[in-house]
Amino acid sequence: MTTALENVSAASTAQAEQAASQRDQQLLAEDLDTFLTLLTTQLQNQDPLEPLDTNQFTQQLVQFSGVEQQIQTNSYLEDLITSTEAQAVNAAVSYIGNTVRANGTVAPLQNGTATWDLSADIGAPASTISVINDAGQVVYSSPHSVERGESTFVWDGRSNGGAQQPDGTYSIRVEGATSDGTNVPVTTSIRGEVTGVDLTNNEPVLLINDIRVNLSSVLSLQQSES
Repeated sequence: MTTALENVSAASTAQAEQAASQRDQQLLAEDLDTFLTLLTTQLQNQDPLEPLDTNQFTQQLVQFSGVEQQIQTNSYLEDLITSTEAQAVNAAVSYIGNTVRANGTVAPLQNGTATWDLSADIGAPASTISVINDAGQVVYSSPHSVERGESTFVWDGRSNGGAQQPDGTYSIRVEGATSDGTNVPVTTSIRGEVTGVDLTNNEPVLLINDIRVNLSSVLSLQQSES
């Protein structure tokens, strides 16, 4: 869970990045003012009998225009980034209280049940499914027939020896295979209600109890009934 210290650190980082951007823009503006001053002085003090070469003058104007456009482009990019980040934040916050399905291997074991969604392009009847605890230990492993398309695997929370495992987060590993031993890619996803959003990183992260899901990993959204 995100701590107040992490939020303060993220805010400080964002402020530092903004300050650096403002300094860069200020330096560009100062360079532009200096260039304009030099160009004006050069025009005022040119020899009437040998005026400034037209080609050289044109090149300097092009440089002037390039600096000005660079400053404007930086400003537009900052506005675009700010707008995009605000939209991402609003989108992420709107997920709170709703149920999402997202790519992932980690699911919660609650009240003796953990559920994963499986997806395979072809049937994989000779597959093996393993469940791993947060210490990296395989607590359950068994042959499993994965259906073609979408299917669900429900684990009852018991190890191969029959011991009930404590509630917590567990990951799944699916080794898909056909009856002749050909490997079959099987993707896994989880479902759960979004209880919060972590905005400390560049990409918003949805919190499903103790599970973190990147916003880009969301496959579907089901709004809760009000």
